[in-house]
Amino acid sequence: MIETILKCMLGARWKTAIFSVTSACNCRCSMCNIPNLPPKNLPIDAAFELLRQCVENKVAFLSLTGGEPFLHPHLPALVKRAHDLGIFVHIATNGTLPDRVDEVKGHVDAIGFSIDSHVSSEHDQNRGHAGAFEKCLKSVGNCKKLGIRSFANTPPNRYIIEKIEEYVRFVNDEVGIPVGFCYPETNGGEYFSKCNSIISGLRNEQIADFFSAALRLKKMGYDIINTDIFLHEAIAYAKGNFSDTSRCGSGRVVYWIDWSGKVHPCFKKRTVLNRNKSWEKYNPFGCNDCFVQCFREPSSFVYHLPFSLNDLKTWKRFLVKKPSGSK
Repeated sequence: MIETILKCMLGARWKTAIFSVTSACNCRCSMCNIPNLPPKNLPIDAAFELLRQCVENKVAFLSLTGGEPFLHPHLPALVKRAHDLGIFVHIATNGTLPDRVDEVKGHVDAIGFSIDSHVSSEHDQNRGHAGAFEKCLKSVGNCKKLGIRSFANTPPNRYIIEKIEEYVRFVNDEVGIPVGFCYPETNGGEYFSKCNSIISGLRNEQIADFFSAALRLKKMGYDIINTDIFLHEAIAYAKGNFSDTSRCGSGRVVYWIDWSGKVHPCFKKRTVLNRNKSWEKYNPFGCNDCFVQCFREPSSFVYHLPFSLNDLKTWKRFLVKKPSGSK
């Protein structure tokens, strides 16, 4: 994994692409709109061409998502092709298909599992999927057996907003993996639902307090993989202090590739950037319409690179340490 990152940096590749390979999903999470869309899988030939474009356009880090990416019929071939092209490959999954994890062994660098709560009934209720919690924990266990690095992720939500330390301790100590936090988004669009959900009732001061607690827990030694910069800026954004946040790099540092094969600046902007093989540049013009973690955190990392390098110690344990249970 470290070798992949170093090769990318030496090759002046430092961009990130969020690649939604399918809109199909077997969960109906309260904060997500994707289950309301028609299920669609990107054809494998089109996906391979987009991977080639990723390399040409200096993409180093690829997050394969959906929908549920493991529902794509050709996900293993897609992961292998990305790996062979020297791209750092991450899969974002709900973890409900544990028997498919072994199909990406040897080609995926990390898998992120959505765990909304440390209480199984709460997680299952939000996911709209009976047994989702136990299936997810089984998927994590399979990753450990196979030597695949994994972590949990969730936005602050009504289940854990006042119980962050309890939640982090469960993920770190009981599940045995690090955790990263997303920013709660309720702005609608194709990705996020505007309906009542586990995040829709949160107050800005609650969100700021949550990320303040995450930063404190990280400094105490808990395994939280968000950068300090992102956690500080999430607090500032929740408080409305937009001048204290980095500019968003959507369309320059981070891209979204949708299940139709179109490259966009982000989930909200419908501008298409891959009309040609060399993607067009997009200027977000100081946009603060959202604070989606998978766009904001890579942006702040690149735009504050000298300071961000200090945060590599956070990831060193994750990137170098062998997953527990692996041989």
